[in-house]
Amino acid sequence: MTRKPGIILFVLHVYGEVFSCDALNVTQSPKRLVLLEGQSAVINCTWDPDHTAKQIRVEWRISNISSTEEENKTLLASVLWKGNDTCNVTQRNHNGSTYYVSNGKAELRIDSVTVRDKGIYFCEINIEIPKLQHGRGNGTELGINTLNNTDNTGNSQNTSDTSKYASCAGIALIPVIILIGYILFQRRKKERIHALELSKRESIELNQLNPDMNDADEHSSSSSNSVQWAISTLYESCDYFAMKNPPDTSETCTQ
Repeated sequence: MTRKPGIILFVLHVYGEVFSCDALNVTQSPKRLVLLEGQSAVINCTWDPDHTAKQIRVEWRISNISSTEEENKTLLASVLWKGNDTCNVTQRNHNGSTYYVSNGKAELRIDSVTVRDKGIYFCEINIEIPKLQHGRGNGTELGINTLNNTDNTGNSQNTSDTSKYASCAGIALIPVIILIGYILFQRRKKERIHALELSKRESIELNQLNPDMNDADEHSSSSSNSVQWAISTLYESCDYFAMKNPPDTSETCTQ
């Protein structure tokens, strides 16, 4: 009876060592990759190498961009590494995919991508011997552009960039326009004030000149009156002497 608990503990220990699965931290890069048809694509997955590992299995899966559910993923390849330096497997398919696996790194290389290769790629790492460890990458989105799509995308991108820059430039010019308007307004205001001051000065000068002109007019008027008085006095004197000495109107008869 005392041996049964020991046997049970031993069985549980062996079961845990054999069937337990530790989490493996896997880093997948790049996160997004956009290529033209015919270009090469390289996707990497790395993890901390386990020097005690004797067997590592790497599985590559692809899913549609619109759906990343587990049941929608398609298995592309399953590559088994068994203690050698590097294991590489090349598939004879439409894109000539090649898979490399070493202790701590897995790589997927597509020599010539096509539109059919578009999707999200995932790597799954399973260290099977001596201890089961499992990890999965976060995925790499692979986008493929054709030449026509690239031209359209480039044109639309250039158009959107141009409109974006134009809107930004317009927004940036608003303060400048407001400042220029304010400066012009202040300048016109000063010009109006200066014009009003000039008109006031001219009116004051005219008011100062008017009394002098009135005095001159009065002086000229008095002089004219004096001349007229002198002339009239002269005429009266002449009339007086004419009356005192009447002209001789008698005729002289000669015999």
